[in-house]
Amino acid sequence: MNKIKEIFSLDLRSLALFRILLGAVIIWDLILRAIYLRDHYTDLGVLPRGILIDKFMNTWSFSIHLMNGQTYFQAILFLITAAIAILLILGYKTKLMTILSWIFLVSLQNRNFMVLQGGDTVFRTILFWAIFLPIGARYSIDYALSSNKDENKDNNYFSMGAVALTFQLAVIYIFNALTKTHEIWTQDYTALWYALQIDQLVLPLGKVLREFPVICKILTFGTLIFELFVPMLFLAPIFKNYIRLGLVISFWLFHIGIASTLNVGLFPFICMVAWTAFLPPLFWERFTFHKNSEVQIFYDKDCGFCKKMVLFVQTFLFQEKAKVGYLQDNKDTSKILKEENSWVVKKADGTNLLRFDAIIYLLKESKIYYFVGNFFGKKLFNNIGNLTYKDIADNRIIMSKFTAPMIYREMKLKPSKFATFLVSYLLIGVALHNYSTLKSNDYKTPKFITNTNLLLRLSQNWKMFAPKPLRNDGWFNIPGKLKNGKEVSLFLGNDISWTKPADIEDMYPTQRWRKYMMNMRTKKYKKQRLYFGKWLCRIWNREHKGEEQLDSFNIYFMLEKSQLDMSKVPIKKIQVWNHNCFAK
Repeated sequence: MNKIKEIFSLDLRSLALFRILLGAVIIWDLILRAIYLRDHYTDLGVLPRGILIDKFMNTWSFSIHLMNGQTYFQAILFLITAAIAILLILGYKTKLMTILSWIFLVSLQNRNFMVLQGGDTVFRTILFWAIFLPIGARYSIDYALSSNKDENKDNNYFSMGAVALTFQLAVIYIFNALTKTHEIWTQDYTALWYALQIDQLVLPLGKVLREFPVICKILTFGTLIFELFVPMLFLAPIFKNYIRLGLVISFWLFHIGIASTLNVGLFPFICMVAWTAFLPPLFWERFTFHKNSEVQIFYDKDCGFCKKMVLFVQTFLFQEKAKVGYLQDNKDTSKILKEENSWVVKKADGTNLLRFDAIIYLLKESKIYYFVGNFFGKKLFNNIGNLTYKDIADNRIIMSKFTAPMIYREMKLKPSKFATFLVSYLLIGVALHNYSTLKSNDYKTPKFITNTNLLLRLSQNWKMFAPKPLRNDGWFNIPGKLKNGKEVSLFLGNDISWTKPADIEDMYPTQRWRKYMMNMRTKKYKKQRLYFGKWLCRIWNREHKGEEQLDSFNIYFMLEKSQLDMSKVPIKKIQVWNHNCFAK
């Protein structure tokens, strides 16, 4: 049992970094989605609520975003989600904020399934398992106000939650490799070359790389071996520190390679975030956040607000080893309190720093915040900072009302028996579900497990470029006819072109629009074409009146097949949809 704990234990400092980056990605994802908030998430967009519920939505799905279809309501939900993410980053009531972040993320994803990608699946699953981990046990408001820090000094942490996160991350790669069964992966190793021929995804570096087929073959074989076997090194019983650090760095580089050659949205970035949770103690022992200078901090013992601020400074500016005392307990500092009404930071040489100058010094003492301290240490900002500090110090009673909800409490790291049982049950369900996705067996997951996975959105299918990458590429043309007979292009502002554009990837404003368009082209989502057509008519005719209104349009997909010998195949013009804006 001890060996299992050793293998699956995580470092609390790594989990804290994992938490901070999770919150940052939530905000980043919201910003990118908000650009087309009305088009993707309201009743004026491509998927009105009534249509989603009646024709597309799974019985086990839920979405707060379905409560109202107006733009303002969706904007409010986006802002609430962002506020929760900020509190998650700060580590305030971390468990609650993690649960709320997951609920709002799943709700948002359920609102429009047509724009989802593989990265979204990774995102919601690792955020779910984070609920069962103490990701707020370090570098957080919760930790700063913890009343039992001395009991939780050990940074090593083990629970079934740690096992679940480890298993989940390994499954992504191993099952993705197991589903890559086509001969272009297993025999002639041309899969990467074909992936780089997908002009909707390929980036400039990928275009350069695809000019070297031999290198692509080596990288194809390497990718398959890497995904299948490297995650298993987690189980290595020796040299855990070095192997795990090597694993994290290896997977970071792997995803940097993906992100620099193919635009696959959130996937490589959220995977890199997930891997930060596995940084070993070795990383933290070799990397220090502050200079090795002795610092003393003094504050007014009669000011509860001041105490909390000092605790926050210790936690977030990495000054936990600083000696902390009361201003009233020392003659010199007591005099400063009476005359200057300020806290005191005493340097190793005995120099006393007050007000904003003390904050700037502590920022400069940090290797992370040094440049921030250097910037705000300039005269203009310094004067503003000191004036702001004085205003806050003179109004401590008012400021204390803002920090009053932040109460001191005991931090419990050990999970309850129920939590352990629940994670174990759900983990078995995820394992069985992933096993059922393999074509090599006829196993079907029990219905009660399937329904649980659907409800919690733990259902997953890791088939990125599997069993083979797309060999059919192309682009859209949507010529429309106005009432006055004039032809216009309706494809997201692009000109009508029957010849191949120079850069297809740039034709889509975001990868979510690309995913939506490519989903709509498939037979599985052909019912969605009608509502896309109605949306196109609506947005055009809202801005144009009379004879300038849109009367009808066609959606064409210009199909281009990739050939290994690089020979040119005639582009095939396929009509996807015909729409009349005024048809009853």
